[in-house]
Amino acid sequence: MIPGMVVVGIGVGVMAPAISGAALGAVGPERAGMAGGALNTARQLGLALGVAIFGAVAVNAAQHVLAGRVGDAHATAQGLLGGAGQTLLQAAPASSRAGLEVVLRGAFANGLNSAMLGAGLVAFLAAVAAFVLMRAKKPSPETSSGSDIPELRSSVAVPGR
Repeated sequence: MIPGMVVVGIGVGVMAPAISGAALGAVGPERAGMAGGALNTARQLGLALGVAIFGAVAVNAAQHVLAGRVGDAHATAQGLLGGAGQTLLQAAPASSRAGLEVVLRGAFANGLNSAMLGAGLVAFLAAVAAFVLMRAKKPSPETSSGSDIPELRSSVAVPGR
C-alpha cells in the first residue's frame, strides 16, 4: 500500500502546481481568488464523488462474487470493502472460515479490480477529451507580425532614459 501512496503523492505533487498555474494564468489578477476557489471546489467535489462512485462500483462487483455464497451479499460486500473482513471471518463458524476467507479475498479483489478499471477508463476518457478540446490557439496575423512590440516597448519605463 505504501508504494501506491508514494506514486499518488508524486503524481499529485507534480500536477497540483501545474493545474493551479493554468487556472490562475487563465484569468486576470483581479479574478485570481475566484479561479483558485473554483479550482479547489472542483478538486474537492471530484474527490468526494470519485470515492463515492468507485466505492459503489467496488461494492457492486464484490456483491456479484458473494451472491449465493453468503446470506446477505450486499451487507457482506459493504462490510468487506469497509474494512470489516476480519470481523466477518470471526463471525462465521470455525469450520467454514477457510472457505469463507477464499471467497472474501476473491470478492475484495474483484471489487478493487472493477473500481480501478473504471477509474482508469474515466482518466483515459478525460485525457482524450482534454487533448481534443484544449488545442493550442494558432497565432493570428495581427499578433504574429510583431506590430504590437514597439507599442509595448514605448509604454515600459526604462531607468536611465
